[in-house]
Amino acid sequence: MRRTRTGFVLVATLLGCQAGAPSRERSTTDTTPPLASVPSTTPRLASAAACLSPDSGRIAFGSIEIAPETEDASGVQFSFQVEDGALKGFYRDARGEIPPELPLQDLVLDTATDTLSFWYGSESGTRYIFRYHFACDQLSGIGRYFVTPTSPGVTSPDTVRRALYISSP
Repeated sequence: MRRTRTGFVLVATLLGCQAGAPSRERSTTDTTPPLASVPSTTPRLASAAACLSPDSGRIAFGSIEIAPETEDASGVQFSFQVEDGALKGFYRDARGEIPPELPLQDLVLDTATDTLSFWYGSESGTRYIFRYHFACDQLSGIGRYFVTPTSPGVTSPDTVRRALYISSP
């Protein structure tokens, strides 16, 4: 819970919010540039700020393909949005049919490194754990697949490109 709360606080900070505090005007003595004017070479989250804002709506990475012979769906899509000052994340893991989306677990965005981490689990208790570098056009990093109480799973490099959001079912 603490890790998730830290991630939400970091996103709120990114968006210029403080939990429980009213918004304030920038002081004339405040020399910190607004996020939009920070060059992309700085360690702040300038790369993700453009596509992770309350105005950007839902953004998605990954695709779900339909096999022409069987009409079975397969693939995974992750989607994210900023809502009420917090980053929300969802997934669809298609195995035959396109399922309804479910929330990602322990979603954390580290604004100092543009690192996004989360996991989701299957009905059988198997976990899929991800740690990505976040960019507006792709997520790239490491996936740990098929983690169970008796197995650490398999680790593999993973890159997921930006895609059209699947809004249903």
